[in-house]
Amino acid sequence: MTAQSFRTLRNRVVPTAAVVARAVARRDQRVAWALLGTGLSLWTLGSVWQIIGHLQGITPPFPSIADAFWLGAYPFVFAALGAFARPWLRRARATVALDTLVVGLGMTAVVTALVVPWVVTNASHLSRLAQGVNLAYPLFDCILLSVALIGTAVAGRGHGHTWRLLAAGCRRADHRRRPLDAAGPRPGRGLR
Repeated sequence: MTAQSFRTLRNRVVPTAAVVARAVARRDQRVAWALLGTGLSLWTLGSVWQIIGHLQGITPPFPSIADAFWLGAYPFVFAALGAFARPWLRRARATVALDTLVVGLGMTAVVTALVVPWVVTNASHLSRLAQGVNLAYPLFDCILLSVALIGTAVAGRGHGHTWRLLAAGCRRADHRRRPLDAAGPRPGRGLR
């Protein structure tokens, strides 16, 4: 195993194990932490799948099984954010929930405006499925980051630390991703 592969796995497994341990060890917000742990586990499985393939010299197709794991993680992370938000959504006025929705949709519109032309151009002649996967990643990442940042602002001092960690994690995951280019995904790497 290469040093880079080991670092990648360590950077996925350690936080995932910490989140799962938190879900098991403490009762408060157990459902939210379990949902987040499930999403991170799927994300980690995608990375493991990709690394094993690379170590065996296999160039996976795009989209690959790893993409299925990565995309499968999003519903669990979205549900986790909803579960973390439940306490303050009960107390918040309807305007706060609407503001959250408006900001999320606005960010989604910006990402869509930036990414959809690239996907439609399809310079690399990707299949419709591959085009959809290329669109899904930045769209879902934008929604996650928007909700996490809004959660940080709205949750306040009492629960703001959890939301700050979630926002930092979303930002770090987005920052570490390879940028999209006109030639499409790099062979065997997808967009990860």
